[in-house]
Amino acid sequence: MNKIKHFIIGVVVIILLMSTIGSQVSSMTYNNMAEAYIKNPCSMGPVLEVTTDKLVYRVGEPVAIFLTNVGDEMLIGGGPTVTIYDEQEDIVYQEATYCWHELEPGEYIEWLPWDQTNKQGQQVPIGMYVVEGLLSGVYGNYVDNVTFFIINYNPSGPPDGPNEGVVGEEYIFCFEIPDNSECEPYYVIWSWGDDTNSEWIGPYVSGETVCANHTWNDPGEYEVMVGIKDGCGNEYWSEPLIITIHTNASTELEIEISDYFENTNPLIRYFHGVQIENIGDETANSIAVDFLVSGGIFSRLRERLKMTDYWAYGCGKIEPDEKTYCPISLNLLYLGNIELTAKVWANNAEPVTKTVNAIASVGFIWVNSKE
Repeated sequence: MNKIKHFIIGVVVIILLMSTIGSQVSSMTYNNMAEAYIKNPCSMGPVLEVTTDKLVYRVGEPVAIFLTNVGDEMLIGGGPTVTIYDEQEDIVYQEATYCWHELEPGEYIEWLPWDQTNKQGQQVPIGMYVVEGLLSGVYGNYVDNVTFFIINYNPSGPPDGPNEGVVGEEYIFCFEIPDNSECEPYYVIWSWGDDTNSEWIGPYVSGETVCANHTWNDPGEYEVMVGIKDGCGNEYWSEPLIITIHTNASTELEIEISDYFENTNPLIRYFHGVQIENIGDETANSIAVDFLVSGGIFSRLRERLKMTDYWAYGCGKIEPDEKTYCPISLNLLYLGNIELTAKVWANNAEPVTKTVNAIASVGFIWVNSKE
């Protein structure tokens, strides 16, 4: 009798070990997939960002400089040191303080405005400049920089155009060349905020209006700017126009978390998944599923084993009125009352989220409530 009892205990231990190993391997695989399809919600740590209050300054106008912690953990460092370089990468200004800073996420240091004078106290010439900020941390330095321009007349305002649009639609933007005939001819380049630019276009005369078209393929907020190059040797950017691009309203997703399962090894693994339906009239592209599981009688054990409760899957594309199924692989350490949350993404549709409560047993999941 004791031999049988010991044999049964040994089988249970082996199953649990295989389950844990399988879950960890699956977690590694799915976390790698997450980088390809959606953002993995891991900590960024402390991140330094250097900004100025404007992009273009008139001659003699003070330049305000900010050093901000844009990460999600406290930034601890000494300094800062602020250095400004001209177009030849020569230092025209450098100043350092010897303070110890503990910047919470979102907190910033406001540097004393630079008055546009060099080491000799002289006004620097017009042109492009780069300001670099540095904080010395315990495990390394935090460094960032930003570019700005000094010009000899008022900077141009933003281009004219819409402030909102949808994916796949073409929009027109126009810009008026500065009214300064002494610096003709003018050339312009369009920056669309999505890592694409036009070629240099021109020549144009002062006061002339130039227009260009652009289409965005992904939803988001974009800065549309016009780069200007004139006959006086100036090169600078206009102020930005912010446009928000939304998903096409005709593409819409609907999801269900189903009880479907497929036993590949009923003692160790089971499959549970998300059914996705495209209820719009356009193809939904680059489908991905962000899946989170919480609860269960072994939740604390999973924490101690540092097992992930988060997965990401790529599910390709779905044609209008079609469905697809993304299976979710779990193991025996998800037993009892659990909560399943699925968030489905597509690059041309608004994300959809659904949460269900379920009961997990060996080889099965039963969905018992939906939100």
